Amino acid sequence: MCQVDDIKDFRSISDRIMKDIVMTPELKEKTLKRCKRKSYKTVIGVLAPAACVVLLIATMAAMGRFPWSSSTVPERSSEVSFVMEAAPGEEKQPQVNAGDVLKSAQAGEQVRYESAEEARKAFGDNLLISGYTPEGFVLNSIAGVETDQKADRVVFKYSSGNASFLVTEEKIKTRNDYPGFKTVDINGIPGYIKAEKIKTEGPTEQQRTELHWFRNECHYSITGQISEEAAVNLAKSMR
Repeated sequence: MCQVDDIKDFRSISDRIMKDIVMTPELKEKTLKRCKRKSYKTVIGVLAPAACVVLLIATMAAMGRFPWSSSTVPERSSEVSFVMEAAPGEEKQPQVNAGDVLKSAQAGEQVRYESAEEARKAFGDNLLISGYTPEGFVLNSIAGVETDQKADRVVFKYSSGNASFLVTEEKIKTRNDYPGFKTVDINGIPGYIKAEKIKTEGPTEQQRTELHWFRNECHYSITGQISEEAAVNLAKSMR
């Protein structure tokens, strides 16, 4: 009962004190500013310790103080692993064969020609047509790479059983050097030839020949399982 009387007396006294106070706009503004300062101090007081804890954890992690287990460390994504593991070194280039010549050409549309004359219309007058076929070989196909219906490369494929060779004609801007090749005469033009023995599925070895020559900003080559003599004779027959 005594406590209730004390509360009533406190309210009566406070009412008499507050009765004479007039709340002006200036007083309201000062009161709000003081409240905001107290709020900021409270927030800063809470955030400061939390920031210190975060900084401490980051520092200890950088120093290696935390014994992370392998199960807690995230693995590299498959995409990143692929890029990082594929970067070192160089890819091994496959040996060029009859089916890979056109694939190694620059961007363009691969086409097939029914005849050498049709290929010449697409390539231009610098396409040479052979008048000689080595004994036992037949012409299997004529293919090219075209850009805007103009051929930049034409490949003639010849075969005889398991043996085959290619005659490639392509437009170029620069010429290559062929160190280690012998020089031969191709109708008054220097040609560069090299031959080597290659292993086959049978008991005997076969000869692989490579012949290159240049004319009118075009590169001509004969490569494959053909003798040196036959390659030179074929090159000389091309008109």
